[in-house]
Amino acid sequence: KKIDFDCVVMEVKKLRFQEKVLSRLEASSFSESQLDLVRKHLQSEYARTISKSSSEQALRLEKRMWLRIFHARIQAYRQCLRDKIRSRRKFENKKNQFRKFKSWLNEASKFYTILPFAQHEEERRLLRLGDLARYGGHHELARKYYLKIRDGASYNALGLLAEAEHKPVTALYYFTRATATSKAPLSNVQPNIVRLEKFLENNSNQITKKMLFIKFFLRQVLQTNKFRQTNELSTIKNIAACPVSKELDAQLEDLLRSASFSPQFLLEIMV
Repeated sequence: KKIDFDCVVMEVKKLRFQEKVLSRLEASSFSESQLDLVRKHLQSEYARTISKSSSEQALRLEKRMWLRIFHARIQAYRQCLRDKIRSRRKFENKKNQFRKFKSWLNEASKFYTILPFAQHEEERRLLRLGDLARYGGHHELARKYYLKIRDGASYNALGLLAEAEHKPVTALYYFTRATATSKAPLSNVQPNIVRLEKFLENNSNQITKKMLFIKFFLRQVLQTNKFRQTNELSTIKNIAACPVSKELDAQLEDLLRSASFSPQFLLEIMV
């Protein structure tokens, strides 16, 4: 499609002005329902500008829209959840906010389903739909979206999902993989890895022989060139074939023969 650069520049300037207006309104005494109307208008303007923009500009605009409208709303709701309930009235208010938030998530998912993306940008849509499903508590649906992408951001999201499901070892695997994948790796996942490693170390009663093995396995395999090239570890056969140290191979063989270790456990987390 032919892009009118000057027209897009003007549209972006309008968007930034409208963002400033929204920020001022949010700091005033306007009700949430009134602010929602302004946000929806800004959201529509973003969608219209994205449809007119080049591929690179469209992705930048979408990221800005996500952070300013969608992610900001999600963070505000999460902060609301952290606030203490001191009366029945506040409890009822939280229930009402939860219903509104779920409804808003459904609307946001519909919006992203029809938002115009080029074919090679489809993974951005899947990532957003996965995030919206995750925040709505639809973990299986979110996982389905993320596994279609398999890049640094989606592996990080799978780690957050596993952590929410109280699966620290699986989360550690995905966070580590997010930093080492050959497809758009993330460099800011290290705090998540450190946090989970400390959690496992401080909860020694939860560290089994297989957990320690997996932790060691990840550190060794993620350093190999073969892993970076293939980026796939889905079967025990593939795991055993990785060019890791003889010590690791020996540990793997011992553990596979051990009655206390289930090979299926590795299969479940090496998605």
